[in-house]
Amino acid sequence: MTENSMPADLYRLIAEAKKLKPVSAEAAEAFSSIKQSLVNEVTAAMSAREDLTSLTGGNPMEIMTTRHKNFASFMATVLLLNQFELLVKNISWDYRIYRAHGFSYGYFPIEIGAWIAAVERQLATEHQPLILEVYRWILTAHERLVLIADMSSDAPVNEFTITDGQQSRFLDALLGADHTEALAMARKVKNAEDFEFFLLCVIQPSMYEIGRLWEKGKISVAQEHLASSIVSRVMSQLYSAIVAVKPTKGRAVITAAPNELHELGAWMVSDLLELDGWQVRYLGANTPMEDLMELLEDFRPQLLAISVIMPFNLDEVKKLITAIRNKESLRGIKIMVGGRVFMTVPDIWSEIGADATAGNAREAVTAAQRLCS
Repeated sequence: MTENSMPADLYRLIAEAKKLKPVSAEAAEAFSSIKQSLVNEVTAAMSAREDLTSLTGGNPMEIMTTRHKNFASFMATVLLLNQFELLVKNISWDYRIYRAHGFSYGYFPIEIGAWIAAVERQLATEHQPLILEVYRWILTAHERLVLIADMSSDAPVNEFTITDGQQSRFLDALLGADHTEALAMARKVKNAEDFEFFLLCVIQPSMYEIGRLWEKGKISVAQEHLASSIVSRVMSQLYSAIVAVKPTKGRAVITAAPNELHELGAWMVSDLLELDGWQVRYLGANTPMEDLMELLEDFRPQLLAISVIMPFNLDEVKKLITAIRNKESLRGIKIMVGGRVFMTVPDIWSEIGADATAGNAREAVTAAQRLCS
């Protein structure tokens, strides 16, 4: 979302948040080092509430526990980068998603109060003031964040113009759990040009729409997972129809971020790079940092591409990039990142130490060519 396309209320709230004083690296690191302990205290405090069921809409306890873990990682990222634009945009998105899935808007200020109490008890006194200021600002902005969350658009997300109805038919197949129809469409792909079109103009916008429907609570987690499973089968079918291209360019490793369970974008980048003549190692979702570092040492790629969808995974990506930059033998690797979070805050890719970002798989191929030429 660019500044010109942001609602005025969101723009004003971001401008206000950017006036918060920067948190020191020492305080941010201290917060990050105790985040699991903070999660445990906040979860215990919320679990003890008699009104918990009404606040969470009767969702299973693990939904709330996972939320607390992810929110702690997200706040660690915000504090480490002093990224207050990301703070505003993600919290309004967070409100919208959890409200659509049954949580009361009243849950969030109570939870923030629990975070404040936990920070006051557990974080060293000298590191508390500016971090507490951020949490207290969230409390003051709560009602405005609710208004922004309620302003979300119902327009489907479609980055490419479709003229022949393929995307709508494919989306209908996903929503109807019709893997036979989805695979039949994939079998019609016979060449590299059709392959790229099907990835970018049929599968990608369909999955954007699946994600949007899930965010608004119009489809269940099970339906979203089923759609992803069908797409995985389709991707395998598509690839088998394409004659392998002899590698003539560099070596590339493609992966989703540590703790990142969404892998479709990384898979698309991997396939298009391979068609472009790269020798590719594709690692899929949630690759542990230690295992990735070992592969980089063995394979010695020119390029590492990392897919990050969820903003709470950014701190792990920053740690990964820092570890690569600090290792003499790996410093020459160019690092490209992509995913929804970089579209939310476009400049954040450079703040975590990457060399480039790409908005889709086609842009990733172009960026890879530029970085490694």
